[in-house]
This record gives sequence, C-alpha cells and structure tokens, in this order.
Amino acid sequence: MKKKSHKKSDFQIKRDDKLERKIKLQKVYDPRFAMHLDRQVLLVKLKDEFYKWINSLSEDTGLYFEKAQTQNECPIYLVPIFSSDKEMQHWIDDHADFIFQDTLESFVSNSALWPRGLPERVYKNYIEFHIRPLIKNLVHDSPLEV
Repeated sequence: MKKKSHKKSDFQIKRDDKLERKIKLQKVYDPRFAMHLDRQVLLVKLKDEFYKWINSLSEDTGLYFEKAQTQNECPIYLVPIFSSDKEMQHWIDDHADFIFQDTLESFVSNSALWPRGLPERVYKNYIEFHIRPLIKNLVHDSPLEV
C-alpha cells in the first residue's frame, strides 16, 4: 500500500486553519473584547417557604425539589439599568406579580395549585430578588435575538 504524500504547503494550510479558528474564538470569547449590555440581571431566589409549598404538592406532581439541587436554576430576567434603589424597587413592585406567577408556572403549570393571597404579600414569603448590575456579552459573532 502506497503512503499518501503531502506537500509541505498542505500542512501549512491546515496549521493556518487551526490558527484562524483560534484567533476567531479569541475574538468571540476573549473577555478583553466583552461588550457591556445596557441591562442588569434580576435573579429570583427561591426561599424555604417556596420549597415547602412545592414539595407539599409532590403527590400531585410526582416531583420533589431540594434547595441544594435547584438553587442555581433560579429564573433570571434582563431588566433596565436603574438609577436608584427607589427606582429599582418601584420597577420590582410593578412587575412582582408577573415574575412570581412566571416562577410558579416554571415549576407547576396548574395555577389551581399555586399559593393563595394577595401577590405583594405572598411573593415576599416565597421568592426574593437580587440585582446583578454588570452584564457583558462575550458572543460577538451573532446578535442577541428576542
């Protein structure tokens, strides 16, 4: 069986292709090229009361959730950049009902099983909000899509 011979230029092209891919990856993912987004992140952290409620439904849902397993799977929302804590709190108050219902629905789609009461009184027992102010986009080769 005859070995396939390669010209020196064949290897050069392959090496250059790898180098080009490496350079492209650096441009796309290198933190030095990170772009700031004009948004903040709102993290929704689940409180112990949420876990008590969701696990009380385990007969109906067949699911059991442990805090340690799900604490990193909290809902995340992109929100406006707030100029003050007062403005942030006002925005959260205006959107808390939606965020609470969205969080509940991500675990239990049957709204008849959701906790009862006025949203502003109830949600504070089940979830808490955390703002992360600095968002960077490391993916430059494709635009954000909505």
